[in-house]
Amino acid sequence: FKLSQTESEVSVTIYAPFARLTDTEINIDENIFIFYSSPYYLRLNLPGKLIDSEKEVHKASYDADQGSYLVTCMKQTFGEFFPGLDMLTDLLTPKGASNVKQPIMEVLSGDFVSNERDDDDELEFFIEQKLPEENTSEGFKYGFANMYNNVFSSLTSELSCLVDIKDPDNKPGCERRKERLQVEEESFDEDHYLADLYDQDVILPSLHFEPMFYKLKKEEVEYSSQDEETLLKLPRKELLIDKGCKSQVFYGLVDIIFSWCYDHRVTVGEKCSESAWNIRKLSAQLSWLNTFSNLKEVVVSSVRRSLIFPLMRNFEMSLLVLQDTIQILSLGRKQVLKCLLEIHSMFNNYEPYYILNQLYITDYCVWIQTIKEEKLKKLTDALKQVSIAKEELGLELPDLENAANMVLQEEKDSQNKDEENLNNIVESLGRVSVIENAFAVSGNDNETEEGLLLPPSSNIICNNSTSIHQEDVDSDDDSSDEDSSDDSDDDDSDDDSSDDSDNEDDDDDSSSTSSASLDSVADSENEGNLILKNETH
Repeated sequence: FKLSQTESEVSVTIYAPFARLTDTEINIDENIFIFYSSPYYLRLNLPGKLIDSEKEVHKASYDADQGSYLVTCMKQTFGEFFPGLDMLTDLLTPKGASNVKQPIMEVLSGDFVSNERDDDDELEFFIEQKLPEENTSEGFKYGFANMYNNVFSSLTSELSCLVDIKDPDNKPGCERRKERLQVEEESFDEDHYLADLYDQDVILPSLHFEPMFYKLKKEEVEYSSQDEETLLKLPRKELLIDKGCKSQVFYGLVDIIFSWCYDHRVTVGEKCSESAWNIRKLSAQLSWLNTFSNLKEVVVSSVRRSLIFPLMRNFEMSLLVLQDTIQILSLGRKQVLKCLLEIHSMFNNYEPYYILNQLYITDYCVWIQTIKEEKLKKLTDALKQVSIAKEELGLELPDLENAANMVLQEEKDSQNKDEENLNNIVESLGRVSVIENAFAVSGNDNETEEGLLLPPSSNIICNNSTSIHQEDVDSDDDSSDEDSSDDSDDDDSDDDSSDDSDNEDDDDDSSSTSSASLDSVADSENEGNLILKNETH
């Protein structure tokens, strides 16, 4: 069913595809609306008064294609606004007779009050609230508004993956908090944090993601069909909240919504198989059964845990998640309820997280429908004024980042020095001329005496170079002539051999002279880098 209103009317749409039209009955008695058409029955407790059905001023129609009834009811007071018509569970909850002042349930101890309708006292979110003392005779309490105890004693096998604290039934809230802080400090991974700080390729999509709820206005928020189905399945009850726990319930709401916003951002709006784990792990209330005494404590805990446990750990992203939380709260009860219903659905499908629904989420879904929008707006305004710095997280993040920056600067300086040295080497090599497999041939003895014919460059490297003098060529030719005339004349051979011997002596003198000339060149140009390898003169 759905409800809508104008200044003069309230329209009720009821989906009853298998109803018997001949058995349909509709009764309206001020704020009580009753619909019956076998096998359907609906009773609504409206926040305002309608004209009684006896006056027959109402209209009703049936849409056979949709299988739905549309009932239009007239308001007693024209222009009156009926709040909370979208809070379906609350509309189904009986309110009791308004003329009976005595409670039907007698409270023997504690200062209990009913839900927000009967309590208009102001909540102060800026000052630290004193948590109520725990009654140890009943065991240490936890859950929504500290309403449960001795739940985990029968859940030993499931406890390890449900909450992070051991034996919560026998530990007071202060001890739970102390253990939580110690475990968080031990679990903080400096390398993981620095990796997400300096290498943001993985988290960039989450940083740049803009959730759809930033484009919504409060009146544009709508339930999905699954949301409506879940609302109808919620228990129809009024919650009795200890007056000292009222602010604690609001703080716990911020803790849970922050966890949902983190998962929504890191999955860029798409739930994943680890979404339920993300929400439970980030919430100190859900994972450690912790309570909070002020908004600052909630923000510090949420941001701190977002830098310790999940996959993406970045302070900048945590601040964005905080802004997402503020935006959700600013959209009012309906948007907050949608987030809670989504968490409720996740936990129901993730063993054994359904127990957390029974301890927290189900009651939050019922309670949020009963509070006034003004209280939620005040909570939102208070949260906007809470600032958070890295120094307040207790993880020594500034010192860690300063040390990392020093190491990075040293590495950068060392790299710059290496690059400078490499550039100097390259620059030096740029002034070097390389001659490979080169032949410097002198034309005559005079040229040999002056040295090899070399390029005018000041830096010369000769690899596998050979200096060949003209005399060597002549000597080889004479030797060839000698070999060809050996058989014809021995005397001529002796003369030729004598001549060859003389020529060889001359060649040795020339080679000596050439070597001396090269040494002279090398000595005269100390910085010339003249290098001769595997040379034959």
